[in-house]
Amino acid sequence: MLETNQSWDKTTAYGSVEFDPYVQWMGDYQTSLDELQASWDFSGDPCPIVQYEWSIRRVDETLIQDFTDTRVRTESSRDGLEMTDGETYYSVVRATNVLGNTWTVRSDGITVQREPLVPGVTRDGKIIGYDLSYQASVTELCANWDNFGASTTAVSSNPSGNPQVEQAEQPEEHRAIDYYVVSVGTDRTSSRTRDNIVAPTNVGLNKTVCFYHLTLDPGDSYYYVNVQAYGKNFAPAEATSNGIRVGYDSGVIAGNITVSPFINSNNSVLVLWEGFQSKPNVFPTFTSQLAMRMFMVGVGRRTDVQKRSTAHEDAQDLNCQDMIDENSEVYQTMLPEIFTVMPWTMIEKDTFYKAENLTFEHDGEYFVVVVGVDEAGECEKTMESFEVDLTDPVEGYLRVGPLLGQEMVYSRTNEYINVFWGNYSDPESDIDHYEVGLFKAVSCAEEDEANLAVEVDWIIVNNTYRTYTLMPLDLQGNIPYYVRLRAVNAAGTTIMTESPPILYDTSEISAGTVVDGWDYFEDQDYHGDPTSVQGMFLHLADPSAQECPERPSPFTDGTWNKVTTDKLMGMYTRTDIYRDWKLTTREKEAEWSESGDSLVITMIRSVQSELMYSGCVYRNADIQIGGTYKVSIKAAEPTASAVTSVVFWDGPDGTCGSSDMCDYCCNSEDETILCPCDCYKYSTDPITTTASPTTTAPPQNTTAQNSNVTAQNSSFTAQTTTAAPQRSTPVWAVLPDPIEGQTSTVSEEETFVTQGACGMLILPNGNDNSRLIMWCTYFEDKYEPKYKEVFLNFDPSAAFYNYEFIFTMTTWEELSDWTLSVFIDGEQWAMVSGLPSFTNNTKLLFNVLNENNDVPVLANRFKPDVTTASFRNVVLPPASDIPCRYGRPFRGNIDPIIKYYAGVLAEDLDDGTQVQVVDFREIYTPCLPCLDDCGRFACDPQCNSSSENVEVRFSLDNLNLTVTDNGTAIPYFLIVKALSASGSEVTTITNGFTIDTTPPNMESSIHVDVMQGELMPTSYQQSNDTIKAVWYFSDEESGIKENCFAIGSRPNGTDLQNYTCIGVNATGINSDLEGLIENNRTYFVSIMATNKAGLTAYGVTGGVTALLEPPSANVNTSALGCTQMEGVDPPTAMQASDPTEVGISYGPPEDPSINKTMMCVQTCGGGGDTVPCIQVGLNGGGSAAIVNGQLIVSNMVVANISDLPKPADPNCLTPPETNDTSSTSLSDTSVQRSMQAYMNARPTAASTACRASTTSLGGNTYNVPPGSCTMNCLRMCNPANLCVDKCDGPIVTLPAGDTSVSAAPGQRMRIRPSGSSNRKRRSTPSDYELSIEPTGDLPAGVTLAFGELDQSRVSQEYGSDASDDYVPYITDPELTIEANLTGRYLRDRIKTILQPSFYLSVVGQVELNASLAVTSTVDPAAANWTDDTPLLIFWNKDLSEWDDASRTCDENGQMEFNETSGELVTYVCSTNYPTARSQRTKRSTSIVVDYFSRETQFAVVIAAKGIPNDPPVFTSTLDLWMEEDGGTLAYWIQASDPDADEIVFGIDPSSSPTLGTATLSGEGLLTYKPFSQEFGMETINIYVREVRADSTIIPILETTAVLSIEVLSVNDYPVFSVEIGGQMLVVQENNTIVAPVEQNLDTNIMYNRNYDFLGRTS
Repeated sequence: MLETNQSWDKTTAYGSVEFDPYVQWMGDYQTSLDELQASWDFSGDPCPIVQYEWSIRRVDETLIQDFTDTRVRTESSRDGLEMTDGETYYSVVRATNVLGNTWTVRSDGITVQREPLVPGVTRDGKIIGYDLSYQASVTELCANWDNFGASTTAVSSNPSGNPQVEQAEQPEEHRAIDYYVVSVGTDRTSSRTRDNIVAPTNVGLNKTVCFYHLTLDPGDSYYYVNVQAYGKNFAPAEATSNGIRVGYDSGVIAGNITVSPFINSNNSVLVLWEGFQSKPNVFPTFTSQLAMRMFMVGVGRRTDVQKRSTAHEDAQDLNCQDMIDENSEVYQTMLPEIFTVMPWTMIEKDTFYKAENLTFEHDGEYFVVVVGVDEAGECEKTMESFEVDLTDPVEGYLRVGPLLGQEMVYSRTNEYINVFWGNYSDPESDIDHYEVGLFKAVSCAEEDEANLAVEVDWIIVNNTYRTYTLMPLDLQGNIPYYVRLRAVNAAGTTIMTESPPILYDTSEISAGTVVDGWDYFEDQDYHGDPTSVQGMFLHLADPSAQECPERPSPFTDGTWNKVTTDKLMGMYTRTDIYRDWKLTTREKEAEWSESGDSLVITMIRSVQSELMYSGCVYRNADIQIGGTYKVSIKAAEPTASAVTSVVFWDGPDGTCGSSDMCDYCCNSEDETILCPCDCYKYSTDPITTTASPTTTAPPQNTTAQNSNVTAQNSSFTAQTTTAAPQRSTPVWAVLPDPIEGQTSTVSEEETFVTQGACGMLILPNGNDNSRLIMWCTYFEDKYEPKYKEVFLNFDPSAAFYNYEFIFTMTTWEELSDWTLSVFIDGEQWAMVSGLPSFTNNTKLLFNVLNENNDVPVLANRFKPDVTTASFRNVVLPPASDIPCRYGRPFRGNIDPIIKYYAGVLAEDLDDGTQVQVVDFREIYTPCLPCLDDCGRFACDPQCNSSSENVEVRFSLDNLNLTVTDNGTAIPYFLIVKALSASGSEVTTITNGFTIDTTPPNMESSIHVDVMQGELMPTSYQQSNDTIKAVWYFSDEESGIKENCFAIGSRPNGTDLQNYTCIGVNATGINSDLEGLIENNRTYFVSIMATNKAGLTAYGVTGGVTALLEPPSANVNTSALGCTQMEGVDPPTAMQASDPTEVGISYGPPEDPSINKTMMCVQTCGGGGDTVPCIQVGLNGGGSAAIVNGQLIVSNMVVANISDLPKPADPNCLTPPETNDTSSTSLSDTSVQRSMQAYMNARPTAASTACRASTTSLGGNTYNVPPGSCTMNCLRMCNPANLCVDKCDGPIVTLPAGDTSVSAAPGQRMRIRPSGSSNRKRRSTPSDYELSIEPTGDLPAGVTLAFGELDQSRVSQEYGSDASDDYVPYITDPELTIEANLTGRYLRDRIKTILQPSFYLSVVGQVELNASLAVTSTVDPAAANWTDDTPLLIFWNKDLSEWDDASRTCDENGQMEFNETSGELVTYVCSTNYPTARSQRTKRSTSIVVDYFSRETQFAVVIAAKGIPNDPPVFTSTLDLWMEEDGGTLAYWIQASDPDADEIVFGIDPSSSPTLGTATLSGEGLLTYKPFSQEFGMETINIYVREVRADSTIIPILETTAVLSIEVLSVNDYPVFSVEIGGQMLVVQENNTIVAPVEQNLDTNIMYNRNYDFLGRTS
């Protein structure tokens, strides 16, 4: 069963039951005790109901009425019941439908309640809850009532009238009111007068009522309202008002509301009001003024979310009467909508009200309305608006330093602090005023921050101020000060800002170096983008840190080297390059301390010779592009003219050098140079070489007899010698001997090469006259040397001074400029610009020199002049990979650098001024290190780079720089500004840059096939392993900085090689591509060129196609003017009858790749082409011929053969290196200055490398000699110039009358001149008969060609003007023999030439297998055969000489001569040169013989039997001289051989020098070194001998001579010896001895300083 709480009970699908009171009141109560009614509804059942049954029950389930059938009626009633008051009863209905289904439903029940109603309270007036005593209207009367039916406890016996206080509880359901009846009367005590004004009126459930159109009597009359209430249970109740008087029409005067325009609370507001009062009454019966009865207050939102002011406007339009009338629509409807913050509230008579528990929104606009009501119910309202500001003022900035946001500020003054603020605001209520104060802590300790003392108390500042200066102050160091600023808004809320700590500090920051671009090692001269430029600088935060890490270089670190040499470079004058500098450096004179911190260089006068000894050390300077070098130097005292030298140079290792500044200044044409030198020594007059005396004996040596030596004389002066007769200038050289331990490896020649160097010479001379000499020289004297003299105001030898050498290099475009600045003890003393460019090989040298090459007179051998220079604390620039080496960092201090800014300056091209065109922009904020206790306020503990340079790279973007001005590039400069925490600034400007916005432009590119030549452009190549390309990118603005190239099988491809950068080189080559390059495939080189502005352009070559296979030679050819020879070997042999014509015809080649056809006429055996290959076609057929000296191609004359291009002879284009010194005399001092120079000056004959290298006849001649073997070739080439030859031949030229004989099986070949020859046989005595036959059987087909050569034939011009390398083999015997063009065996022997000569040729140059027996029969009476003999000779075209034909088979000759018959049989083998025979040595046992094969001209001559031979002859002087101990004499001995035989020199083994040692090379170079202290006349037996391998044929001859060398005596200084342990020990230079001793003990060694004897201790 489903129960509901309504009168109608409903089941979900089946219906409901409703109890209905007898009187149709809605409710759950009734007062009747005997009757109940009920109704129900089962219409929800889809099946019709056929029966209802109704039952009544009490709530305790007592059955009042059992189920009663009501058939199909849906309502019923029952009376006569006896129900109990207070009990509840309910109905139960059971319904049955046509299907017999039954549902039962129960009602909620109804309660019987018969309790009477409690009377309520009735009030006069329409103000609900208030009882008025007066009113103005006389026509209407209103009342309000409540609490009828309420519990007796809920009704106040003394109601106040405040509904919020007297809120009565609602009556219980059984006491609910059904309706009210109201009446008005003049007297409430009488029933007749209770309703005499208004009769009882049913007003329903309304609790207020107004009656209108009444006629009321104003004045003292009272009117009463009577209210009767009837409950739903029919119980009545009645209440009457206290009465009201009418006609009091005074009105109310509105007062004023006081509320803050802005409040800062979100839940309360204090509202005050005043001035509300009742107006004076107009009725005479009541003259007193009414009091204010009450006030009503409400708070509403002035604007809604959309800032619309609907509520405020509505409140303005309201009538206050409507606002106090609870029954009015305004009161009930509008006021709740208007006063949404605080509801409309009665306040009684208070004149203020603090509304709490409200809800205000920030930035909300609100209004308050106060209505004042007097005792007559009259009212007036007033309004006021306010805003809610719940937030503090918006904090702005407070700045006491140069920047906002500083965590710590430094002040450079202690007298005042400037305070700046701004951006404080309050969008709701605005700022009312500011307050400023200054506070301080006791120290920078963190615990002192919480207790700040007042330094300057709060100062109120007008809200329009934005700056204030706190002064006068007396700030103290290391005390943090704080400025506090309070901003107060109109709502009374404050916000306080405290400044960062302020510290008083006067330290300064320093500027650094800024470079253009992001590479600190290379300042960028160009930028490629006018909208963006980059720069870089270094930042160093720690003021105590080292600016750049120094690199100490102790002398023991392994990088320093000591020098032992007498080859001082750069110390030779320009006027006499052989003036030796009298100084030798030795290791012992350079001594460094054990720690390596210091070095002492000693310079001492030698006691043995006029020489100074000194020390020199060097190391690599690692100069890179500059840096600072430091060293402390105590210069050598001016004793012995000492000069302390520091040098930076590019000279070789192992030697030292400097510059003879006197040589420069004495010979300089610059009149402004003051030259403090004895310039007579540097006269340009040549020095005359004179001899030393020959007979002066040396002084006697004084030798000590025991170990106790006493000097007899403390001074010694070398004896002067008398002058000897002047000798001629020698043609030999006497060179000093190398010193022991020589460290220099340079040749003597290099010693005289000026090196690129700069140095400093220190010349002490007291405090007033000491000087520095700065000098620079250039490699090989490319430029004039630089020289600068600086006078000092101190003595550099008196103490150590700190020297700094600062090298800086600046570049502009392609030029670099080096500058050297010299600082001494921090003060700059000199600067030299325009230095030579230094390299990675530059060295740093320390040494001591003797000024002007002076050697002091040795006044006392025991006290030679000595001086020392000391060097210590050498510091090199940092390593080359450390940026600070190349520029200074910006340096912070205690007052740190907090910001960096950068801008751009532009240079005015007209006046050179600079204008800032880009304002400063912030580029970098460095972290601040924790340097001291006060630094903790702003320092970053993670700032680990405080003591290291930080590399800062920045970029200025979004620029709009103008590139050019009237076509000229505008110079720009980056300017960087560093700002410290105190506001101090430093700036630096870069070297400048220009803008290049155009990338490089590829002008051209070619491919080069390395197989075809290095300079020939091509689109095809033969090479299978190399691809090479040459390109040209132009960039007029900034130039090319780098080229990179790649190789691929497509444009921009990299499959063969990725991009490889090669610098500015514009040639790309890769030779490691073997196996990658494929035949008939095209490859491309892609180039990436970057200019100095960083702009990159790309280009691709046109490509090169690899053709790796030669073309096919399938083509039909035919030699023009030739006939096939039959039965000849080789079978392809042909013969031509006209030696002046040659040609070939050809068909189209089968290979389509052929694009060039050439005709070549080659000689057999490689004897040079008669017609070098010349192009005659492309890929078609045609013909080419040489006719009448012209080239005819396809029947068209093309050119004269002399105009055809000829291949160059590289041997003649580039002459071989020779030692040709024909223009140099061996007496020149330049030759005698070094052994190497003298050796290089060996006299030799002029080169004949190109002898007989051309046969040009000076016209258009083509005439090959008869018997010549040639090949007519067609050369066919593809585009890669890969060629194949198709040759016809061999072709032998056989003019009419000449003979060819072929070998036949079983037949002996013999050649005889034909008797039927058209040439007449000579009948003179010189004629001879000729017969030629092989000594063995020749293979069948081998053919010999033969022809006689009379005078008319040999006098012809043979050769080809089409070729420069073709050499004909026929010459005129008379002319060539007369010119002595004969071999050694024939030289000066030939007396008669028999006529005619003849030629013999083998067709095809097939080598015979046997020698030829050539029989020539001469007239037996033709000569005296006792002295003479006939000879068969041949013209050797390779050597251009006639040779003995009998020696072609054997060196001793194979010939037989019958003097009686005059028959000469000569056996002939190979006439080629060289041959196997000529290559064999005398010891060779090989019997290999080369036989005859090529065409050769022979002649028969009558010659002397003997071979002439004369011995060689010496042609140079053999009388030499030199000084004692002068060194080593070098001399080129010269000789010649009358027969031009090769010669060799030597010393007779049986003769050896007695005063020294000598060597004589086979080439003739004599060296002689006399023994120490030896002098006199030395004689040496020498020889010159012929050199020949065939000494058995021609005996070897030699010539001997005596070479004399006079060793001239030289006055020596005495040598002292000391006897120790019975051994005489020589006192060495520097007065030292070397003695072997036992272990160094006090018992066996005693050492006493003796300055008088030794001069110095050791």
